[in-house]
Amino acid sequence: MRKLWVKFRAKAEDTKVHWGIDHVIMLRAEPRSAAHGDAAGKFVNFFFDRGVQIWADLDGSVSCIKGVKSGLPQYQPVTSMIQAGRTYAGWFTDDWPAGCYDQYNIVQQNFLTNFNKEAFYKEMDAELKNYKGM
Repeated sequence: MRKLWVKFRAKAEDTKVHWGIDHVIMLRAEPRSAAHGDAAGKFVNFFFDRGVQIWADLDGSVSCIKGVKSGLPQYQPVTSMIQAGRTYAGWFTDDWPAGCYDQYNIVQQNFLTNFNKEAFYKEMDAELKNYKGM
């Protein structure tokens, strides 16, 4: 079966950024006591009133909560695109073939042990070329 390749011209204004939630705060549905429930509720109220901005300032992450500014100026272009709704959701690995994500993790781990970015780029490129359609 022949593959059909479609040529297209991408426009800068059509560019979207990928996003996903990587931090989650959860509470038990039934706290052990009213005191625990009150304390948990106070924490959640604090976190969403002021804590989210503190987290963003310390962590540098782009927040999905309106009004929270990213702690890193390098993220401003991405933050602006998110605020403008120029996004798509889902993990970038969702459509990868079986086994590809495992190799991706190995390449990342290799980088974290030697911090050689040129070796990382070469290894990642070689691994992704092993999978059709990548």
